[in-house]
Amino acid sequence: MDRLLRNPYTIFQFVMASFLIFGAGFLLSELATDVLANGGHKWKQGDWLVNTLNADVRRGPLGTLFIGISDVLNVSPIIIVGAFQASLVILSFFLLGKLVSFASFQNLAFALLLASPGLFAIFWVVDPDGAFRKELVAFTALLTLLYAFRVNSVAWAMLGTLLFSLAVYGHEVNVLFLPLVLLCLSIWYRTSAQPKFLLVLAILSALLACHALYYHLSNKEVDDVARVCAPLLERGVSNHVCEGSINWLNKDLGDVKTRFSTISVIDMAVIFPLAYIGAALPLLMLLFRLNERKYLYLALISGLPFAPLYFVGIDWGRWLSMHIFSMTCILLLSIISGNASFKEPPSWKFLGVIAIAGMLWAPLHITGVYEGGFALRFLYEVYGSYLALMR
Repeated sequence: MDRLLRNPYTIFQFVMASFLIFGAGFLLSELATDVLANGGHKWKQGDWLVNTLNADVRRGPLGTLFIGISDVLNVSPIIIVGAFQASLVILSFFLLGKLVSFASFQNLAFALLLASPGLFAIFWVVDPDGAFRKELVAFTALLTLLYAFRVNSVAWAMLGTLLFSLAVYGHEVNVLFLPLVLLCLSIWYRTSAQPKFLLVLAILSALLACHALYYHLSNKEVDDVARVCAPLLERGVSNHVCEGSINWLNKDLGDVKTRFSTISVIDMAVIFPLAYIGAALPLLMLLFRLNERKYLYLALISGLPFAPLYFVGIDWGRWLSMHIFSMTCILLLSIISGNASFKEPPSWKFLGVIAIAGMLWAPLHITGVYEGGFALRFLYEVYGSYLALMR
């Protein structure tokens, strides 16, 4: 036992497993409250139930699929969405753990992959209002593809492509992850024993993403959101589920400008840029030390597809998290492909300081920061559980 504890990799494995189990467990408990106790959330489940049953509307195909499944199984659409979201949380945290475990086995410095407060494993736990949005499907799809590359599995690759297809038809923002999907498949293509299969997946992903984007842009607005909500009310879903994402379908740029006016200039011009740099710092520390410079450049430009989002939506923390996730994927891709070697590994003291700092704060899903971060959230939950047991 003492010998195991003296092994830094063994200690990290224990800490990482505890960290991911807590994060996934917390999110699943939040999901259970939303779905089972509150009958669904207007954003976190409402957006997933935008549907095309009465009118063609952007983001609708995925919701139509969920409603169809709920009709076949004779259960509430909210339950179907909640079950799907729970499956994605479990799968995404599991795959993240497997990939980071592999990376840290190569070099323990890659433990910093989990240190960014902008990564969903911290970001969603600290600010649950930013969790369970449809980028969850895209995140899980990309982690699945990376894992498929790692274990050289056709089945995992097909699952990743299927999830990406659902992601792009569920929300237009997920189309912005297409370059990352193609990058992953193209690097895998060079060493794969089945390059033609990967080529087919790449072409299929591109075609479906382009078609999904065309569909979303062709059906940007709906004349009456009640037509989107009606199929849900007919199936017993509470009206409050329609008051968020569904109600927002007929908003125009004027409404967006009104929401922007609620954010202070200090938040946008000072706090958010600093939060962005702080969230990216653990990953940049790794990227700058890699011998292969191209991964640094790829990680930096991976944020460009998300840049337009800052002008059309106030969820700046979400857009930040998408870039942080993309940077994380590119680092994992460099490791899986065998191209991640350090010119000079970070020192142990440096690793510790950066890792601890990443636990003490986090960006919020709009703007601003949550002081105390993952560590404070963990203490709140432990204290809350203690009080519940003492009653």
